[in-house]
Amino acid sequence: MNLLFFEDAMTVRFYPNALTRPLDDMRLGVLTIGEKWLHETGAARHSRLLRPWLGGVFEAPMPDPERHWVWILSRSVPLAGIGTELNGLRMGEGLTVDGVPIAVAMDGDDTLRYFKQQAAFADQFWSAFEVKHSPADPLRYRHVETNFQGIAFRETTRARVLDHAWDFSHHNAAEIGRDIPRLRAVETLDRWTERPFFATHPERVFVGKGVKIGIGAMLDASAGPIWLGDHAEIMSGAMLKGPVAICDHALVRMGAKIYEGTTAGPWCKLGGEVQAAVFQAYSNKAHDGYIGNSLIGEWVNIGADTNNSNLKNNYTSVKVYDWESGDLLDSGLQFCGLFLADHCKTAINSMLNSGTVCGISSSVLTNNFPPKYIPSFGWVTDTSIDVFELDKALSTARTMMARRGLGLSPAYERMMRYLFSVRDGRTG
Repeated sequence: MNLLFFEDAMTVRFYPNALTRPLDDMRLGVLTIGEKWLHETGAARHSRLLRPWLGGVFEAPMPDPERHWVWILSRSVPLAGIGTELNGLRMGEGLTVDGVPIAVAMDGDDTLRYFKQQAAFADQFWSAFEVKHSPADPLRYRHVETNFQGIAFRETTRARVLDHAWDFSHHNAAEIGRDIPRLRAVETLDRWTERPFFATHPERVFVGKGVKIGIGAMLDASAGPIWLGDHAEIMSGAMLKGPVAICDHALVRMGAKIYEGTTAGPWCKLGGEVQAAVFQAYSNKAHDGYIGNSLIGEWVNIGADTNNSNLKNNYTSVKVYDWESGDLLDSGLQFCGLFLADHCKTAINSMLNSGTVCGISSSVLTNNFPPKYIPSFGWVTDTSIDVFELDKALSTARTMMARRGLGLSPAYERMMRYLFSVRDGRTG
């Protein structure tokens, strides 16, 4: 099987967190959405239709026209058994979830044709930005129109469609439990002969290569499994209550309290108190403070004693800033916290309301509660929201990425320059 990930118009509901990556690259549970599909299907190869500004930042190999492809909606999440249904699809057949097309079997020639259409549109997109200095609005970005005319769809219950960014934290605990069997982990803590720490149900604590667990740490898997990826480290006195995923090279600092539904993506650092929060990768919340029911991007740094509200005092459902309309949208959730996009920073002692949305490279530097929406490259002080100058933002990004041995590629810088030009989401 060969998979091609595509996005639809609802992708905007996941902005600004998804502005800097395709939805199939978003982490939910232990794995990214794309990795989940690859594990469930055993696909030999995959590609994706990228939004133009993501080209060169993420891989999108040219589809082989000699092969058949199954198109997968990037905001759909597979459940057990979906691989069997996909294998049964003939060309021109597809699957829906609640009427939303999530999979379509298409021949290689048609797949390549759409792929080339996307490439041609990307050329027009960058010409408008770099030559005409008229950047296209990401809200009005035209996804490749397939309409899937003539496709014979049938409904499936073996997948879930994500509708909003808050679905990540809401479904994260369950997805941790689904991902661990996909990874076919073989080592568990009950096989460790020396355990200078405390573990309940050690047979449900799954450990990768080179894992370190400090003296006096507590790992409670009584309510759900715990995943410790390769070279993850749990320092002395840290407490984890599953379901929890600490991914490859991630670190949980001394005395931290990590509650159910939390994922620390690769190379993340967690300290203080964290609950039902999804950290993508390379982000730090290394000190005391509370983060709950939140979606955190990459290269985020959360200052010491930063706290967010995830519950309103009147116990009504939390309203979240809708990036598409500019209005507050009722999440329908009683518990809903933060949405911090890539390269966001908070100062020490920051306070953030439930449902706060912070754009790319935004900085919270105020002693008061900031607005519930901070535009990308917003520099928030007690008196104003200024613009974080692009060159300074890029310099900060280079410095942070260099600490992990990574560089800022020309494609990544071009993406950031484009996103700076449309930083409030609605103007060119």
